[in-house]
Amino acid sequence: ATSDASEASPTVSVFNTASWPRTDLVTLPPEWSRAGDRVVDEKGKPVPSQRLASGELAFLAREVPAFSAKRFRVEAGAPPARGSVKAEGHSLVHPDFTLRIDERTGGIASLFSRALQTELVDAKAATALNDYFYLPGADLKNLQRNGAPRITIKDKGPLVAALWIESEAPGCRSLRREVRVVDELDRLELINTVDKLAVRKKEGVHFGFGFNVPDGAVRMDVGWAVVRPEAGQIPAACKNWFSVQRWVDISNDRYGVTWAPVDAPLVQVGGITANLIGSQTDPRVWLQHLAPSQTLYSWVMNNHWHTNYRADQEGPTVFRYFLRPHQGFSALAAARFGADCSQPLIVTRA
Repeated sequence: ATSDASEASPTVSVFNTASWPRTDLVTLPPEWSRAGDRVVDEKGKPVPSQRLASGELAFLAREVPAFSAKRFRVEAGAPPARGSVKAEGHSLVHPDFTLRIDERTGGIASLFSRALQTELVDAKAATALNDYFYLPGADLKNLQRNGAPRITIKDKGPLVAALWIESEAPGCRSLRREVRVVDELDRLELINTVDKLAVRKKEGVHFGFGFNVPDGAVRMDVGWAVVRPEAGQIPAACKNWFSVQRWVDISNDRYGVTWAPVDAPLVQVGGITANLIGSQTDPRVWLQHLAPSQTLYSWVMNNHWHTNYRADQEGPTVFRYFLRPHQGFSALAAARFGADCSQPLIVTRA
């Protein structure tokens, strides 16, 4: 049981389970934050906060020590007027970058880095960023896209700005994509909810990411090692798809992007090449050489093989991705970014 005083100004602890200090967004459920929209730290100093459209209260927990925690208190009153991210029409504005949603597909048609003065979406690629692709069977001629999207502003800022993109999609009851940015965090978050229909014919579901990083080298986190497709593989290794741990990076000698597919470990490079139905007896469909490419496809669902579990994957499933533009590849920065995305700060009632 809690006292009236603690209910009036509830205190929460935010834990950092990583071995380096971290700053990240924390969200409190509505029942934890009825006291107000203002959050203060242990010294009583206000921190950036915002009431989200979901009813949750979001705040920025700065510099939480390694293997330790900080305490914060929710109080009555308005949050401090801090933050400079905002949602405008079909665009999001962040101090480090701006992005625009394609009105036809719901993918990200533009991601312009202000720090790099560079457009990070390849307009010539077969996919923008976070485009939906549905493949019935194995013939790429039958590849299908989602229907016309409905794009609305979910959160306006100034701490959190988000766009909500809803559409019909083949193989699904619905497809819902949220694109979110947070002030002081140099990354972009994508939250895709696929409400899948029960389909037992052969199918595959993919999200495409066409990055504009000319001559960029692809590096993958495979657990205790960083591997480059093709260049770092032994003969006869699989090149149609790759299993990654926490991150993939594409960088040239000037800049790059680190991409964290938190819920989807299977990645294809250059094209949708994992459609290998009946391939056990036909080695010709297996790639012998992987050409350099800065286009990735996240292979999130398929029922290509006979297995000992259900052949359909019905119902809503969430796939999250994080993108971080940077000024040069660092294995340490990529590793920390991957861990930050998959190992968020933990919040509890104090």
